[in-house]
Amino acid sequence: MGRAAQTKEQQLIYLKLRTKLLAQVVETMDSETAEPSDLDNVLKMLNDLKIKVQRFHDDWI
Repeated sequence: MGRAAQTKEQQLIYLKLRTKLLAQVVETMDSETAEPSDLDNVLKMLNDLKIKVQRFHDDWI
């Protein structure tokens, strides 16, 4: 994912891949071994995704 997503299609592909990655990270978390830093990582991923969605939204209007 090194190149910038410029078309709507590329942007949607990017979002789908990122949400799958986020889901995989959460799925691999274990309640016995998860630490606050793991949740910090999930929060960072969510915030980064939110920024991308906002940028793509601005591109679409």
